[in-house]
Amino acid sequence: MMCLIGSTQCLKTVEIPFTRMADPDSNFVASMQISVGSPPQQIMAIFDTGSSDLWVPQLNSRLCKDRLATCTASSNGKNSSVAGAFDNAKSTSFNVNRSPFEATYANGVEIQGTFMSESVTVGNTSVSNNTMGLGQTGKLTSPLIAILGVGPSSSEASVLTNNAKPYTNFPENLKAQGLTKSLAYSVYLNDFRSPSGSVVFGGMDTAKFTGQMQMVPLVGQKLFKTNDFIVPWTSFSFSADKNAKPTAIGGNNFPPVLVDTGNPSLSFPPKILDQIGPAINIQTLQDGTKAVRCSSGDSGAKFNFEFQTAKVEVPLSMIFIPLMKNDAPVTDKSDSSLCTLPLEPIDSNVASFGAPMLSAVYTVFDLENKQLWMAQAKLNESATSIQEFGPASPAKGTTKRPRAQNGRFRQK
Repeated sequence: MMCLIGSTQCLKTVEIPFTRMADPDSNFVASMQISVGSPPQQIMAIFDTGSSDLWVPQLNSRLCKDRLATCTASSNGKNSSVAGAFDNAKSTSFNVNRSPFEATYANGVEIQGTFMSESVTVGNTSVSNNTMGLGQTGKLTSPLIAILGVGPSSSEASVLTNNAKPYTNFPENLKAQGLTKSLAYSVYLNDFRSPSGSVVFGGMDTAKFTGQMQMVPLVGQKLFKTNDFIVPWTSFSFSADKNAKPTAIGGNNFPPVLVDTGNPSLSFPPKILDQIGPAINIQTLQDGTKAVRCSSGDSGAKFNFEFQTAKVEVPLSMIFIPLMKNDAPVTDKSDSSLCTLPLEPIDSNVASFGAPMLSAVYTVFDLENKQLWMAQAKLNESATSIQEFGPASPAKGTTKRPRAQNGRFRQK
């Protein structure tokens, strides 16, 4: 909850900063510090709009002994980051629920454990009685990091796998406890080369984007009987520089897209991915790595995405990942440094656009009205202007300098 200086009124918003992972292999991981239990134990978690459960690994569990575990400095193997784990024996607010917890993710990670009820502190806000998972065993395909799933409660793992009744998940608990007025939150991932970025539950920061927010309808319920953040994808092109005419990619038939902060990649259908390579001059190295010259982003090269009325641009320079070997840059025959991009094929009838695209977009995820709102992000913006959401469609008519409309907003 945010209070105005000298005022008796508070904005019912909860802001949480993103924290960049120190591990160089953690490009485009939307992570943040949360604190669990009483007294609070600090744990790194991935902020994930593509799932709906909050869970943390249990200290000294089999899960934390996996070679990919990052629970403690002694368990993190090759990983330079320590994400942390929860020691339930040291928390006075811990309340175990004997119901089993299970979650499976698109990257092959599987987590098993038990449900628990615990206090969680995010930013400056303490949230009590959160139903969440305590991970004890599982299968890891990537370094172990807790997950703060903020998708719809109808997509909780227990609902999908066991047809269980949805429980009050984290965004719903914020509203239930009066910390926010709506089930909507806004995400400013920002350029991952910058240390700043945040999510605002119950509101938005109008200083962080340009132009007007555009509403994009969710189509998951109609197509797949799900309330996930799946939107129509209507156009895709590449501009070689800021003045170049865009080159269309993918024709006119695009699959719907899951907008997923927990995905560290842009996951395209193979046919579209095959067209991207020639458009941006991707070369294949001897070890099979796909690479481009890092300097190719200097002239303003960008991807252009359209989701019906929402149009967003993603500068390639923002999503380049420098290639390194033996702590030295990998270069081509002309001694130009090479970069790779977070692009991958997906074997699904739904594409998935994650943190690389969202780093250039200001996005409002509206669980209440089942809508998504997008605008071009204003990168590395330090100014702030928080507005509170009411229960109505939160971002309608909002520009970078909005005025209060029909009592729906209160501005910082």
